Amino acid sequence: MQKSAISQPTKDFVYLRMDVDKENISLRELTHKENLSVRSSNVCEWNGLNDLLAILNYFWENNDFLGLRNCGQKSNTELIKLCQKYDDFISRPIKEKPENPIEKQIDSLTVRQKKILNNLIESQASNLSVRSLNAIEKISDSNLTIRGFKEILIDSRYDLGKIKNIGKKSVDELFQFFKEIREQIEIVQLFENDDELTIELFNTYLRRKFCLNPNDIIQIWENYDSKNGLPIFKTIDTLISKIFRFKEKELEIFKKGFNFWLDYKTETLENIGSQVGITRERTRQIRNKILEKIDIEFSFLKGLEFDALNLYGIDVNSEFIVIDENLIEEIQQKESVQYNNIFVTKILSIILSKTHTLIGNFETCAFYGPKPKSGAYKWRSIYIVNKEIESIFNFESLAIDINNRLSNRIEEDYSFHFEAYLTSFLKERFESDFIKVTQIAEHIIFNEFEITIDTLDQITFRRNTKKQVIEYVYDILKEKNEPLDIYQIYDILISKHPNVTKSAEALRGSCQRDPEIIYFGRSSTYGLREWEKDKTVKGGTMHDIAEEFLIQFETPKHIDDIREYVSQYRPSVTSKNLLYNLKSAENRRFLFFKNYHIGLIAKEYNDEFIRNNNTKIVRRTWKENFELLSKFTNDNNRLPFSSGSEEEQKLYRFMNVQLNNANKNRIEKSKSDKINELVEKYGYVKLVRRNPKNMDSSYVELNQFIKLNKRLPSAKNEDESNLYHFYYRQTKQYENGELTPKHESMYIETKELIQDIYGN
Repeated sequence: MQKSAISQPTKDFVYLRMDVDKENISLRELTHKENLSVRSSNVCEWNGLNDLLAILNYFWENNDFLGLRNCGQKSNTELIKLCQKYDDFISRPIKEKPENPIEKQIDSLTVRQKKILNNLIESQASNLSVRSLNAIEKISDSNLTIRGFKEILIDSRYDLGKIKNIGKKSVDELFQFFKEIREQIEIVQLFENDDELTIELFNTYLRRKFCLNPNDIIQIWENYDSKNGLPIFKTIDTLISKIFRFKEKELEIFKKGFNFWLDYKTETLENIGSQVGITRERTRQIRNKILEKIDIEFSFLKGLEFDALNLYGIDVNSEFIVIDENLIEEIQQKESVQYNNIFVTKILSIILSKTHTLIGNFETCAFYGPKPKSGAYKWRSIYIVNKEIESIFNFESLAIDINNRLSNRIEEDYSFHFEAYLTSFLKERFESDFIKVTQIAEHIIFNEFEITIDTLDQITFRRNTKKQVIEYVYDILKEKNEPLDIYQIYDILISKHPNVTKSAEALRGSCQRDPEIIYFGRSSTYGLREWEKDKTVKGGTMHDIAEEFLIQFETPKHIDDIREYVSQYRPSVTSKNLLYNLKSAENRRFLFFKNYHIGLIAKEYNDEFIRNNNTKIVRRTWKENFELLSKFTNDNNRLPFSSGSEEEQKLYRFMNVQLNNANKNRIEKSKSDKINELVEKYGYVKLVRRNPKNMDSSYVELNQFIKLNKRLPSAKNEDESNLYHFYYRQTKQYENGELTPKHESMYIETKELIQDIYGN
């Protein structure tokens, strides 16, 4: 409470009259004589201290002037020095030494209360400037605790300006620092329950630091179990939403322009700028400004009591702190926030900045920024590493070296012993156990480059200039100098180069995607585009060739004319089977007229040509299609392929459509039973497409591979390497106890399957 300059004297205080030979000095004379500052003179005048005697009496009663309205630290110091100068101006009144309330409070603190206050002092001291921190370490003999600061805390008149090598800015900073500690001591005295005390200190800190109102505090604690500790991310979320840390436009850019959210979708600077009503360049400037001050904006976290924070069981003493999907999910559930791995990692790095540091390029991860300059590596993620490890090992150089190796031509696979390779990136000799560095490096290398260390502790850089599958196809077609179907090409290829491709189906996909390969009809027969230089060779289907012929004319052409043109490239074609073939694309590519004339749907023809409305092809019944499918499987002892002859492709499509309908209960049960019974004879299994983010489907595919091939996938086979790496990663996580109960059970099931095959 503010002390009044005209309050009545206390019972133990007696005003004495001046000596008869001394006259009192007015405030105006005193200001002129002692060169008092305008602020100090005004403070005295505003509070009724109009002469030297009044000023001295107030000082003797209150010990300082901080209780006066508008009196700051500078004026307080100036007026105290004035009183000390005139201390013998008159006889000083006799006053009993009062009991110091702060000293009494400090002496009565419990062990737990002292620990809480010491934690707060340590956290808040870390936010001081270097000069201020050095000053308090010096005057406390580096004992930054209640005991170390007791002398200053119990003496509100302590002259901070007398500390050597300290300026006005540091005096003001330390004055506020000790004022806050005194307030915290008073708060601590009010609570006996530790949990209630922790929460009250936290709420007081937020109210003082951000001027939060009661509703904001309620929002932070709403639907949150305080037994878990202080809610870091919910607090941040409330501060952000209330625009306490960002201005309005900054807030929008922070939410839309940064990869900090689980549902983050990349937006261009133009789109973000248009949404907030500014230019692209201004948006870029604000985004960069936000990035630069993130550490400052969230530095308040260092002022919280560390032991009370909810760190979700993270071992803060660990050399490497992994922020995995399970932790993100737990934060999301407990604090109802949507922050992703990048943001959580950054926040935790700020909290742990005393012992840990951030590895990786935060800018490129925060908003998928451009590649860093000067040949630096563009990191995919960021990592928290102990400062001691970071001081001896150069993770940036490691990432750059691996990235350069993978970017350059690798003619043959080559390997290094992993630990020997890592020693190249040591900043200094490391006598301790090197296993800590290797474990961290292995994790980062896999996350960034998907490179796994094999069972012999080797890191291998795979050949990246090997001959592509399609190049082998070129060689085969050139050697044969005639069109070949996909199975002929596949048989020749695997006989000369085993393991180049896993199946004819995979090879067919490669052929279809390559612009230098042409196909003939729909029978998966392929040739080289260069053959089209010969006027007798043309790729594509008969539809394509017929369309090429008809596009030259403004009138429909007779089927015989079309056949004559098509037969140049497909000698065996007849008018009858060509007509039937073209009708399959009626109303999609071709129009049919009277007397077997055919045109293109893309053209308009005169009314003299009359459309033929009786061109619909009669479709086979379900029973007929099923009988043909059954006959095919009996004759060929297999199910039809999607890459076979035209008739085989039709049967393949019929089979898959009916299986899907049966699975969704869209056909009669009798038909469903028939189609399922037929395909089961030939071991039909519909594979689940593997999603790298879906571990369940990865286990399904891995188990299917093992059952089908009676072996594990190979790391050297391009088509199997993903499954190999998946199994390797799961083995590592199983050995380290990092798998969830569900995936641990799935791993054990896979392991048992392997043991059945290998007999161990």
